Amino acid sequence: SATPEYEISAFPNPATEQFQLEMKNFEEGIYQARLVDVTGRIVFSEGLNVDNVNTKTFTIETSNISIGLYILTIQRGSFTFRDRIFIGK
Repeated sequence: SATPEYEISAFPNPATEQFQLEMKNFEEGIYQARLVDVTGRIVFSEGLNVDNVNTKTFTIETSNISIGLYILTIQRGSFTFRDRIFIGK
């Protein structure tokens, strides 16, 4: 059988108070989500529990994070996803 295609979308981007992280076709498990600033400092880190639903949506609060560009990483085992998130106010 074909491996399902992982799909991740983060919106809105730029984010202000929060953004939604939508994960589709993921295997069950805990995925580590991080937001890292341009200096490499981790400003957000949380384990996301993906269960056996096709689409899982998480809300990431950003109201206490400074304005700027961040790298969003989602990791589990050998899987790593990276995207850029801009946080504005």
